[in-house]
Amino acid sequence: NMSFVIQAPFPNMKTTLLLPSPRQGNQEQLRASVQTLRAMDSTLYTYVKPKRGRRLWRWEFLTAKEKALEVKEFISGYNGGLVKTVDHEDVVRIGYITINPLETRGEGRAGGWGDIPEAVSFTIEFEEKV
Repeated sequence: NMSFVIQAPFPNMKTTLLLPSPRQGNQEQLRASVQTLRAMDSTLYTYVKPKRGRRLWRWEFLTAKEKALEVKEFISGYNGGLVKTVDHEDVVRIGYITINPLETRGEGRAGGWGDIPEAVSFTIEFEEKV
């Protein structure tokens, strides 16, 4: 069941990509950069500075190889542009896909999965627009 949707370009939505629910749980983390400062007495301080609180999401998918090729084309076609995602819990997010090019990992043969009977997994990384 295809329950993860990515549409681009936002807000005109010319292309819609349908994906299955992501594997495992979503990974969410706040995008941050680590700063290091050396004090005058040469003590080293490290602190994490959030990048304006932008949230980074990572979703891992398992699909037929053909679907992964479609995803690759989508990402290279809309690289750097705003996209809209609607996840399996109907949560809508607007932002940017930050992985380009998409890298896929072979997961073996998958009977009944289209012309290329091979399963692949890939991760989509997405940064929310603030």
